[in-house]
Amino acid sequence: PNLVAAGALLTAIPTLIVYFVLQRQFVSGLTLGANKG
Repeated sequence: PNLVAAGALLTAIPTLIVYFVLQRQFVSGLTLGANKG
């Protein structure tokens, strides 16, 4: 169980990092489009 938990954590961390980075880009793009329109 510890090995499975460690593997799941190592898999989830980069996914969360990518998610937060893209979320920031997505929100900035939305605000840019809203201000332009």
